[in-house]
Amino acid sequence: IESIRKRLLPGQEMRLLALVRSANDSSNDVAVYNARTHGYLPKAPLQRDKIPDMVAPLWEKRYPRSMAKQFFSSRNDAVDSEDAGFESDAVTSPSDLMQSIRTIDGIVSDLTEEDLIMRWSMIWEKLHALKGDMLTFGAGEDIRQVVYQINSLGGPSLPTDFVERWTKIRTLAEAAIGIEAGDEARSLY
Repeated sequence: IESIRKRLLPGQEMRLLALVRSANDSSNDVAVYNARTHGYLPKAPLQRDKIPDMVAPLWEKRYPRSMAKQFFSSRNDAVDSEDAGFESDAVTSPSDLMQSIRTIDGIVSDLTEEDLIMRWSMIWEKLHALKGDMLTFGAGEDIRQVVYQINSLGGPSLPTDFVERWTKIRTLAEAAIGIEAGDEARSLY
């Protein structure tokens, strides 16, 4: 399984959930399974009606809800142009990312500090989704910085300097997707 995964393009591997059925449930074997696949099913006999319950946590670990919704709703498996070499490995487009950034920016700019505090959980959910989208967009130092900055905001309450930190995240995200402030309008067409 590991060698098959290595032969796939990154975008193809991202769409794969590789599981193995255990031949031996020893801790050493389980460690090998987890290192080479996305999970394993136990050696014990499997009951057909229990399989979805066994696979669901492995699926959710591989495809968190924020990523899965964007990833699977934006793909057309019948015409997979990525495999034909017409598309990059990116799952999310720059215009999709800019729409997410604009949505968060609109919330931040329209709300008072008190409203931001009251709506922090909703704002955090949108930031978390943006982080997932950025991770599917690509890799590199700019992306890592965006992810790091978003992670640094995590917590049950609004950070005291949230607006300033959001401004920094927005600027980093725009740079990561190659959009300068003045180029935003042109890049969306």
